[in-house]
Formats: sequence, C-alpha cells, structure tokens
Amino acid sequence: MYMAMNNVIDLDNKLSLTKNVRVAGKDYSVKISDEVDKALSFLTNLDMPYQLFELQSKVDLLEGDETDVPSLEQYHEFTESELNKTRESAFNALDKVFGEGEGRRIYEYYNESTKAVMTIIDLLQEELGEVMKQRNKTAKNHYQNKNKNRNNNQNNNQNNKK
Repeated sequence: MYMAMNNVIDLDNKLSLTKNVRVAGKDYSVKISDEVDKALSFLTNLDMPYQLFELQSKVDLLEGDETDVPSLEQYHEFTESELNKTRESAFNALDKVFGEGEGRRIYEYYNESTKAVMTIIDLLQEELGEVMKQRNKTAKNHYQNKNKNRNNNQNNNQNNKK
C-alpha cells in the first residue's frame, strides 16, 4: 500500500517576493517586481544623473558669457525649480513602490525634507538588492548541494559495483 507523505517543498516561501517595510509611521507590503526595481533604479541611475547634467547646462546658460551676471534671485528661482523636479521624480518612484500619493505623504511625514525622501529611496534600493542577493545565494547553494549529492551518489554507486 502506498503511504502519502507530506514532503512539500515550499518554493513560494523560499522565493517570497513580498517584504514588509515600515516607513513614515506606516507598514507596507512591498512586492519586489521589475516595476519596483525599475522605479528605484531609473531614479538613481538615470533620472538623477541626467538631472545633474541638465542642471549644469542650465547653470552655464544662466551665467551666459560672464558679462551678464545673474542676480541672486535668479539663482534662487533656478535652484527651487530644479529641487522641485528632483522631488517630483522621487515622489513618482515612491508612488510606484508604496502606492499612489505615498511619496508626498512620506515627504510630509519627514517635515517636507527632500533629503529624507532620497535617503529612503537609497535605503530601499539597498535593502531590496540585499534580498535579491540572498535569494541568489540560496539558489546557488541549493544547486551546488544538489550537484554535490548527485556526484556522491554516482561515486557510491560505482564503489558498490566494485
């Protein structure tokens, strides 16, 4: 008679794509996905460097040929405009990770600090990257052990035949 055994390998648990995150006084379940990855990495790897490049180009235009020096007020307006663009990009990234409107809510929670929002994005990217490294390490160890066991079984079978 065949006896049923409860030997379920729970890959869902091993490959969990949801992590709980607490930020700005609220708990979130973040689903690690290409969309979340893209939102965070586009902001830090593409959007921010491009905005810095664009910023330098605009500063050069603002300064002109050095005969027409911009006023302090023009610099303030320019800086404020660029900070607003950076903040909006950060809000969009956080909205994709935590849900619509959460970027602004988080910003307001941290006393309207763009630096705090950017720090959160950096930390999120770091933590979610660490999850992916751990998952890859687990998979690598599993396959190394599987191959090692297969080789040991083959060697044992060969030794038993002798």
